[in-house]
Amino acid sequence: MCESLLLELARRGDSHVVDFCNSLLLKSDIECWFLALRILATHGSTRAFEVLQSEYMKATPQNWNYVASFIAQVIDEERIAPFKMIAKDFASVGRLDVTHWTFHALKALESHCRRMGIEIISTNTHSGKHINPRTSAQEIAPLLFN
Repeated sequence: MCESLLLELARRGDSHVVDFCNSLLLKSDIECWFLALRILATHGSTRAFEVLQSEYMKATPQNWNYVASFIAQVIDEERIAPFKMIAKDFASVGRLDVTHWTFHALKALESHCRRMGIEIISTNTHSGKHINPRTSAQEIAPLLFN
């Protein structure tokens, strides 16, 4: 199926799209995996969120950022608690692309970083918004806002 069609069905809330994503996630193809994550984040339903959480739990540490970035796109007030648990895993990994993150996801990450003494350096680039969590012991660059 065409990606744009699947994304449109996800935007419309078609429940069959989540089932299709589950089948994509069973394949060993990385492109299918990323497509499923994009579709689930676009769908944004409770069921899609649960599948994203499940994928995060199954992911290897090097893939946590990818899954967490898709989860962060669907975080609202009701989903903030599970996301706070996830944020602990990747809060100090370096540069994070937060371009499509919700306000609530950004606030959860910011709150966790503040509690852990991790300073956030925010940059806006032509391609999107990035943050660089760094421990206060590291050299801190000035905040850049474009």
